[in-house]
Amino acid sequence: MQELPAFPNIPQHVMTLTLGGRTYRYRRTYRARMGAWYIDIEDKDGEPIVSGRRLCGEWAPLTGLAVDFDGFLYVRGPDPHRREDLGSDLREIFISPEELTGEEVGEYLEEYV
Repeated sequence: MQELPAFPNIPQHVMTLTLGGRTYRYRRTYRARMGAWYIDIEDKDGEPIVSGRRLCGEWAPLTGLAVDFDGFLYVRGPDPHRREDLGSDLREIFISPEELTGEEVGEYLEEYV
């Protein structure tokens, strides 16, 4: 399991992340009018995987999408949330496919949910 880095003081930022052995371009944008963080994920070649998904606490932002993403992304925290909540109260957790079958995942999520 890996908690994604957070930069609440930067309302729009892009980072390169390696999750589950794959490299992604990960963009977060805080939309003040909507009062929420949104994500865009691209593969290493810049092909969009998902665009404009709102981060909602206690939800998996890729739920219901047929996307090529190797693992499980879960958001822990309040909804609604504030910009400054990112990284403290609002946290993004990546769980690899191998970890999804382990008992420790359930225990981890129960501890932090």
